[in-house]
Amino acid sequence: MLVHDIEQFHTKQIPPQECLMGKNEQGVEFFVGETIPAVIDCQSGIVSRKLQKAHDTFDIENAKVMKREQKIVSRFRKHAERTAQAFEDERATRLSKFMLLGEEVAETERSYDRAEEKAVRAVVDEIVNIRDLLKEENHIQETEDHALLDTMLYAQQRLQEALLRSFGEDVDLSTL
Repeated sequence: MLVHDIEQFHTKQIPPQECLMGKNEQGVEFFVGETIPAVIDCQSGIVSRKLQKAHDTFDIENAKVMKREQKIVSRFRKHAERTAQAFEDERATRLSKFMLLGEEVAETERSYDRAEEKAVRAVVDEIVNIRDLLKEENHIQETEDHALLDTMLYAQQRLQEALLRSFGEDVDLSTL
């Protein structure tokens, strides 16, 4: 009986199991061989289209960014050139203004020097005139003083003579 049961098991039970295993293997092969690749192709097509769209969008955006960067660089270069030119213009203007200012200062100093020279010359001329007048006045005063002294001496001598005559002394008046 045991052997019979084992044989019956091997004849009746195992073939359906093998058949079931074969069906399962076919199902797995179909799933792995056809279903998965179809799903992958389907999904990869979507992903591929999305990727291609994203790539195209990236290229367009990248082109826009590059164009914008080129404009920015171009504007920067123009600005740098204008700034450099403005600095050079300001330096040249500043130098010319300093030169003009220096010339104006020199002209003003020359004019002040001429005016001062005229004023000093006028003062010196006035001093010379006053000195000449002073010499002339001194000479006149000296002449008048000499005349006055002579007159005083003459008056003193006459007074002495008159006194001596009045008081009666006989003195030689020529010795006085």
